[in-house]
Amino acid sequence: MTDGTDQYEMSPVHLAVEQDDLGELTRLLHVGHDPDQYDSHSGWTPLLRAIDGGTAPRSPHG
Repeated sequence: MTDGTDQYEMSPVHLAVEQDDLGELTRLLHVGHDPDQYDSHSGWTPLLRAIDGGTAPRSPHG
């Protein structure tokens, strides 16, 4: 399934995690969106963002 990523390859799952929207996150996962997709901006997956409280550093080295 294509996740419809933005220019940083952040998927709807990334955005739901950042917005702390558990209902939307649950819906996206149920319809098959990939929770393990890395974004090109930080190199983080949605799970890493959730562990960090919904935010990620600006670079994988930061």
